[in-house]
Formats: sequence, C-alpha cells, structure tokens
Amino acid sequence: MRVRPATVMVTALVLVLAGCGPGPEPPREPPSPTPSPSRSAEPPTTPQPDPDTAAPEGPTLPPELAARMPPEEEIDGLVLEAEAAYVDHRAAYDAAARTGFTDPDLVEELVATATGDVREALEVEAAAIAEAGRLVDGGAEVLGMELHSLLVPEADGTGFGVALDVCLRIEGALEESDGTVVYELDGDPVHLVVRLTDHEGTWLVASQSVQEGPCPEGLGP
Repeated sequence: MRVRPATVMVTALVLVLAGCGPGPEPPREPPSPTPSPSRSAEPPTTPQPDPDTAAPEGPTLPPELAARMPPEEEIDGLVLEAEAAYVDHRAAYDAAARTGFTDPDLVEELVATATGDVREALEVEAAAIAEAGRLVDGGAEVLGMELHSLLVPEADGTGFGVALDVCLRIEGALEESDGTVVYELDGDPVHLVVRLTDHEGTWLVASQSVQEGPCPEGLGP
C-alpha cells in the first residue's frame, strides 16, 4: 500500500504529531510566574474542549469548579510534569519513526504516551507507514514550552489537564526503505498547542493543533 500524497505531507511533518491540524491562535493568558486556577482554569465540558476552542479568559471560577482544582502550590509542579511527558512523547515518536514503525516494542511505548484521538491516529499512522515501507531519518527538538491554560477536572476528580504552547522543530527526511527521499523536512519551527491530561499520575497527550504564525516570543530559536 502506498500512502496518499496528502498523507505523505502530513507524515513528512511527522504529523506535527498525530491529531494535529491547522487552527486559529487560541486565546492566551498573560504571563505569570505562578499559574492561578482562578485565571487560567477552564470549566469542563462534555467532551473536554481542545485548547484551540477554549473560551477566552473570564471571571473567577465558581466555587464548585474552583474546588475541583489541585492546590495552587502544586500547579507549577504539575505543569513541569506535563512538559516532561510531552518531551518523552516526542522522543518515543522519533524512536519509532526511525524504524518505520516496524519495531512493535517502540510502537507500543509510543501509543502508551497518548490517549483518545491522538492514540488512535498514532496507531493508524504507524500501521500505514510500516506497510508502505517508509521511515523518518531525523527527529524533532522542543525549542520551548510554556503554560497556555489549565483544564478543570470532572466532578469525579478525573480529567485535570494542562495545555501548553510548544515550539517544535522537525528536521530530516521521509525516505523509502532504499534511502530515496520522499519529502525533506525543512526544519522551520512550528507553533503547537498541546493538551495533556492526567490519568492517575500519568500524563498523556490528548490533543494537538498547529497554530498559524511563528512561535510565541521567547519560545523560538
């Protein structure tokens, strides 16, 4: 099976990870050294919204929603955990992509870092590239990350999320198994908004979207 040209283009950008798509610049919070649930948290919806559809910053959360949030003194640590989880996710993707997604252990490690639509897209992508006999000679570098917003947990305490502004550079090439270059990665930084959710202490990538324009000031090279 050969991958369709449109799919090749997305794959050549390493999907800018599975689940990514173009979208408008989402509303952003003013910078703050300590994220405040009353400013940055977003009320839950069903299903949980992606960051690129989140409502603009509004008034203080109602007490019943604010009560669901982790203690404010824990927020910085949770954000750091989410950032580390995203770096691990990128590393797992690159490791699997360099084998053409033919190493089942690496593919398993990769899909274990994601949930929902992102996990499903990764499984489909890995199977398609493996069948096409292609691989990625290269990888990604996270140039910078910062908190975009927080997502309020559900009433049962599950679903707490962190949305991050990410500046990502992908370099290398998508190749056939004989080394023929299908598409060369240009290495231009890409601005993403990535949402991760906490699953019993494990942070999983839940959604990603490519933003128009350059990376936010301070996140790029």
